[in-house]
Amino acid sequence: WDFTIPRVGAARYQAVFLENGQTWFGHYRDRLGPYAAMEAVYYVQTKASQDAEAPPTSQLIRRGNELHAPDSQVLIPKTAILFIEDLRDDSPIAKYMDQQR
Repeated sequence: WDFTIPRVGAARYQAVFLENGQTWFGHYRDRLGPYAAMEAVYYVQTKASQDAEAPPTSQLIRRGNELHAPDSQVLIPKTAILFIEDLRDDSPIAKYMDQQR
């Protein structure tokens, strides 16, 4: 029996996997109530190549640069979260987010 309470958020960044297939990266904060908060959110955007034989390209996009200019903090319904993972410091995504700060 494992009676320890799992703790997510010990690392600098987390990956939040949502039920709609999206994954958001950033600073995750669990909160009381039905919503969790994330700050400095990034997501992966994949674009098909013009060349049919070339693989699609993916890039990490910081949320907030979209046309509607959202705020840096986002509230996520906890019911939409499948699972959360801490990112290691040597993760390429964590390194990229550190460079963008």
